[in-house]
Amino acid sequence: MIPTWQHRLPTKSGGSLLLLGFVDITMLLLVFLVIGSGYMMMPAVEIEPPAVAKPVSSVVPKLVINLNKQGDLYFNYKPIADWDGLKAELAAVRAQSSEPPAILLRADKGADYQAVVQIMAITRQYDMRLFLWTEPETP
Repeated sequence: MIPTWQHRLPTKSGGSLLLLGFVDITMLLLVFLVIGSGYMMMPAVEIEPPAVAKPVSSVVPKLVINLNKQGDLYFNYKPIADWDGLKAELAAVRAQSSEPPAILLRADKGADYQAVVQIMAITRQYDMRLFLWTEPETP
């Protein structure tokens, strides 16, 4: 005897439910969820941010400066060799925009404080708004 798939589920009242409709609807919902979720892959730069009790800002800048524990600089996820390279990148961005752009600073909590202050000074020199990336504290 060949096993067959039952498309109906018996109920206590003697009727039956069509399982095929439930499977179809579930698959459609899954497809719409996956397509509409807006998942975006970000390049990986290993950073462990400091934690704060309450995040300060919800602004999402498109320009990102990364600073890891070793002091390596990245501008929009591209490695920057030195401070002059960062100044050149910021000068080019500032020349293209009429109003001060917003920059997100993603600094590791173990990064050198002097480097963070220097980044803040450079962005102020080019009249840019700087936001610090943090994570919520875990209790």
